Amino acid sequence: MSRFRILCLLGSLALGVSVAHARPADKSRFLQFEDQGKETGELKTSIVTYRNKEGVEVSLISAVHVGDKKYYDDLEADFRRYDSLLYEMIKPEGVSPSAGGKKEGGSIISVFQRGLKTALDLEFQLDGIDYARPNFVHADMDPDTFFRLQKKKGEGFLSLMMKSMQAEMKRQKEGKGKPPGVFDLIRAFTSEDSARSLKYLFARQMEGMEDLMAGFEGDGESVIVGERNKVAIRVLEKEIKAGKKKIGIFYGAAHMPDMEERLIKKLGFAQAGKERWLVAWDISKKKAPGKPPQESRRERL
Repeated sequence: MSRFRILCLLGSLALGVSVAHARPADKSRFLQFEDQGKETGELKTSIVTYRNKEGVEVSLISAVHVGDKKYYDDLEADFRRYDSLLYEMIKPEGVSPSAGGKKEGGSIISVFQRGLKTALDLEFQLDGIDYARPNFVHADMDPDTFFRLQKKKGEGFLSLMMKSMQAEMKRQKEGKGKPPGVFDLIRAFTSEDSARSLKYLFARQMEGMEDLMAGFEGDGESVIVGERNKVAIRVLEKEIKAGKKKIGIFYGAAHMPDMEERLIKKLGFAQAGKERWLVAWDISKKKAPGKPPQESRRERL
């Protein structure tokens, strides 16, 4: 497995973008990269809305955990329309989201998120989103429960890495995907706009990470995806019983295929309309600064 693929895997865990299992053709899409050529493109996340027979609407709002400032501004604008906005964050109950995020700052995922923010010239989700909004509802585990379940299942970061590495080796044997070569990386790191070049290489690998992450749920529900989704669905059911009619679930894109399945099969929702897409990473070349207009000879005289 190439070092770049390992980097992408770490990044996918940090960003929350990789899909937990391969997506059938008839299922919704939650992440896509539009390659526009010449090292430009757009990494996008979707908002997919579902409705039940009682008219309750639930939107799955996919997230990447580092993105453009405009991306988080667009999300913030969308959040205003929900009666309840359920969000992911492993934090103790009663602790404010900002404090919970800082407490997690020592984890390998959080450290990597902060590193990606700097290397790719992006903004961190905890800095870009106002979690103090009155309609925000915590819908995730507390750290004690999370680590207790991981220990019970024998699940840890290294074991998840091993599963994904096995899936990657299988992909390569099947001739799927080709990671960037050494010269691609050197060119990206030495480019005048290295952040953009690295974003392009990174984003181009993301859709292919579906198969790489397939092992996460392959032998039962993982804590990092499936068990946390169960918590979110329980909170969703409470909000529905409380009379909320428009509800958003703001989680990493990795969670959404499983979340969609639970909405449809367990709660009887059906998709209402097409996906809406937000640009998380705008990977376009910077325009060269224009030259100041030349004075005419008459003006100089």
